[in-house]
Amino acid sequence: MKHIIDFMIGNKLAVWILTVLLIVWGIFASTTIKYESIPNISLPTLSVSAVYPNATPEQVADDVSKPLEDAISSIKGVDSVNSKSSQNVASLTVNYDYDTDLDKAQTKLEKAFKSVDLPEGVDEPTIMQFSSSMMPILALSVSSEDGNLKTATQFVEDDVKTALEKIDGVGQLTVTGQEAYEIELTYDEDKLAALGTTAAAVTQAIQGQNVTNQLGLYTLDDTKKSIVVNDKATSLKQLNDMDIVFGSSAGAAQSQAHTDAGQAASAGVQTVKLKDVATLEKVENHDSISRVNGKEAISIQLTATQDANTVDVVNAVKDKITDLEKANIDMNIDITSDQGQPIEDSVNTMLEKAIFGAIFAVLVILIFLRNFRSTIISIVSIPLSLLTSIAIIKSLDMTLNMMTLGALTVAIGRVIDDSIVVVENIYRRMYDKNEPLRGRQLIASATTEMFKPILSSTLVTVAVFTPIIFIDGMVAELFGPFAITMAIALGISLIVAITVVPIMAHTMFKKEILATPEQKVGSKEKHSRMAIRYGKMLNAALNHKIITLVIALVILIGSVALLPKVGFSFFGSDQQMTMITTYTPATGELDDEVNKSVKEAEKYIAKQGDVTLVQSSITSSSASPDAMSMMAGSGSMLYIIFNEDVKNLDAKQQKLFDHLKSFGHKGTWKQQDMSMTGSSNEVSYTISSTDRAKVEKAALQIEDVLNDDKGLKDAKSSVSDSYPQYTFNLKEKALKQYGLTANQLSPMLMQATGDTIVTTLEDGDNTLNVIVAQDDSKTFETMKAFLKQDITTQQGTEKLSDLVSIDKSTTPSSISRQDNKEYATVTAGIKGDDVSAISTRIKKEVNDIDFTKGVTLEQGGTSADIQETFTQLGLAIIAAIFLVYFILVVTFREGLAPFAILFSLPFTLIGAVLGLLIAGESFTVSSMLGILMLVGIVVTNAIVFVDRVIHNELAGETMRDSLIDAAETRLRPILMTAIATVFALLPLALSSSSGGSIISQGLGITVVGGLITSTILTLFIVPVVYEGLSKLFKKDRHKTIE
Repeated sequence: MKHIIDFMIGNKLAVWILTVLLIVWGIFASTTIKYESIPNISLPTLSVSAVYPNATPEQVADDVSKPLEDAISSIKGVDSVNSKSSQNVASLTVNYDYDTDLDKAQTKLEKAFKSVDLPEGVDEPTIMQFSSSMMPILALSVSSEDGNLKTATQFVEDDVKTALEKIDGVGQLTVTGQEAYEIELTYDEDKLAALGTTAAAVTQAIQGQNVTNQLGLYTLDDTKKSIVVNDKATSLKQLNDMDIVFGSSAGAAQSQAHTDAGQAASAGVQTVKLKDVATLEKVENHDSISRVNGKEAISIQLTATQDANTVDVVNAVKDKITDLEKANIDMNIDITSDQGQPIEDSVNTMLEKAIFGAIFAVLVILIFLRNFRSTIISIVSIPLSLLTSIAIIKSLDMTLNMMTLGALTVAIGRVIDDSIVVVENIYRRMYDKNEPLRGRQLIASATTEMFKPILSSTLVTVAVFTPIIFIDGMVAELFGPFAITMAIALGISLIVAITVVPIMAHTMFKKEILATPEQKVGSKEKHSRMAIRYGKMLNAALNHKIITLVIALVILIGSVALLPKVGFSFFGSDQQMTMITTYTPATGELDDEVNKSVKEAEKYIAKQGDVTLVQSSITSSSASPDAMSMMAGSGSMLYIIFNEDVKNLDAKQQKLFDHLKSFGHKGTWKQQDMSMTGSSNEVSYTISSTDRAKVEKAALQIEDVLNDDKGLKDAKSSVSDSYPQYTFNLKEKALKQYGLTANQLSPMLMQATGDTIVTTLEDGDNTLNVIVAQDDSKTFETMKAFLKQDITTQQGTEKLSDLVSIDKSTTPSSISRQDNKEYATVTAGIKGDDVSAISTRIKKEVNDIDFTKGVTLEQGGTSADIQETFTQLGLAIIAAIFLVYFILVVTFREGLAPFAILFSLPFTLIGAVLGLLIAGESFTVSSMLGILMLVGIVVTNAIVFVDRVIHNELAGETMRDSLIDAAETRLRPILMTAIATVFALLPLALSSSSGGSIISQGLGITVVGGLITSTILTLFIVPVVYEGLSKLFKKDRHKTIE
């Protein structure tokens, strides 16, 4: 190492050039790197959906979901399959391991589905992957001053969409709430009866004729040619003029598209124009409704492309909508959701904390060394390490997000440590009158002396985060970038400490390093008074080892005992100036009723003085799955923005939400957590069985328990949503007297539960659905009226009530299955942040329920998330400790000294727990990450101490003298690195705006508190354990000198 440092000092210019290049590279990378809120997380799941128009949940489950599940179960590599069968649509989630290639998995699914025989009318299943990059980065609401939706729609179609789609980085635009149309087809039943045909026959004829068929490739004239048979109407007039074939041979003739009337007549059939038996009219159709502050509006959601910079795209869109508003003064474009601004705020906040942290660290070094030049040399590692780290993570196709930026922020206190240790050793030896070396040799020797401890310290800290990278699941996806960024920053700081730092010391301390021993006499003391006083205190502790250890253990046990009072939660609470509530309609609730309920909520919210905007999005129950997916089902979502200067926001949000629930609407209002972490505190149970009745009974039992607990709110089970079902049983006389069967009665009673799509028609750039209008004569408001309808039989007309008996029951609004077992979920929100305590209490209460045999219960929700994440991070900490011990054994070439060093780790809990308790914070994932960091930092300080002890022992000193000398020599660098780290993280620990974020106040408090107590105790516990174990095992190191 001396030769390398000599080489570096001899080539200062080359090193300076390389340093400047690295800084320029870092500055360029920091201005071009992609910004996003969280790392792009790809969940190992594939979502499958298939539409079955006018089908009940049971029909969807039996005819669509079950065949698809069976096809998926034959595919290797599938972890589990969940399905939800609702009215008109089957939704399946296929779960895989995290290392699965989802593109290949999707190909296998597509291949498997080709062999599935689905009922006629079922759309081809669609398969979709999900990643966080698919989430909207910006949501807009467009309205006109006069509230005219047609004007707003025209503006969006002609101007807004065109302008936004041209912006570089804009991905998909989803527009809802716009004025939409469809073709309504109304049959003339009298004309159809006169011609001897039915509406069903005409509908079948339209579907058979208005088609385009791809016949494939044919080899003609020595080349491949694609053949297409087209009989698609391209206008409303063409559809009106379509020839409908009917008569005795209609069944055979209907396959002939637009058959000539003369040919049809000769074939024994007749034709009629569609317009002669039906009316076609272009009418408005709204699958979704959007309003802003009570005015009808159009909602637009934008996603970014995979390689786009979220902040740049959002700012470009904002600039464009400003231009559009200036050019169209009668139009309003409001921003209802913005992912770019929080990222910018997060970056600015982290930079602010980083700058203040760096300033505090500089002041600490200046106070300890009382030398401005030494301080300058020490802090050079901060900008150099951080800028180079940004350049490297950009070259690795990583982004600057909450995790990587957080890693750089908390790394400030650590990247300076290596430089401090090297500078302090150079500084100390430079003023030591007994130092025999001068000039370049002094710099090289002082740097080489500290190389082993700082290399070990860096390897130890990197090893602490290494297990996270190799853990499977969400923990690795989320925390992996943090670990990688920390490892890069620490690696760069080590290189800076052994290259740039000694070169700067050689340049800035030219006079001091060349001073003779005579010139150094009296200039500086060998040890400070504080160091000498500490040496005496340590000597006393070494003389009373048992008392020292007992005191430390009592403090540790007392701190651990306080953990239940601190409490556990997944993430801390996150105060946001926005609020999102959703309204889920009650089973069977009509769209008009939903709209009325939402309007009532809007009016109340708009009257609140602290609210600046309320945007509502309502999805119709008959909407396509694509439209529904924006709101995760039919219903409504309210997006509320509060004034920035509002006080007691949490209380006002809760008051507003409580008032919404007090309206007594049929459906359910629920407050959503849309923070960057996407976390919400809730308890959840999943009940599964092969018997649906057992599932329903168990779910209702759990729901009762959750409703009775005062620590929970809004308890609800999925089985509580069901339709009332009436089973019509044919009376005996219906068959004997009237010759009526169930198959004959069913078509007479059939009423479309939604619009039946007959075909489609191209209208410019839009595709319009042609739907059969509902027959008003078959619409009944009450069951009593329904039973009074006339039924035509062979003997004449009879009332339905005379032909059937009725059994009343219920049928589920949706059927959920997991791995071919039906299941239901029961959820409830948790009041407060102590998720662990409440979940533990609820778990005990639920376990006391006497469930029917054959029921399987699984706990989910936030409690399960905490358990899984904490378990994985706990395993990472254990693995890290083993890796640390291995590195220390390699470093010190023995197992005893490393074991003594590890004794300092448990005492990190003391300060961490006390800090969280004082601050009123719960123990979260952020705290666990802080504990992981402490393992590396605390061991680093112990390494610096023990390395000096062993160095002295190998030089022939006694163990006690070696310990006292190490204490007095290493006190200053240990305190400097610890206090510099504490002050670097102090802005984060004192902040109140980072709650709910992973890199939050909880992490800062954990590291600061843990480092303070562990540093103080390490200075005493490690030497006591070191000497005690060495004497116990009779370890005499000075005899090992070869």
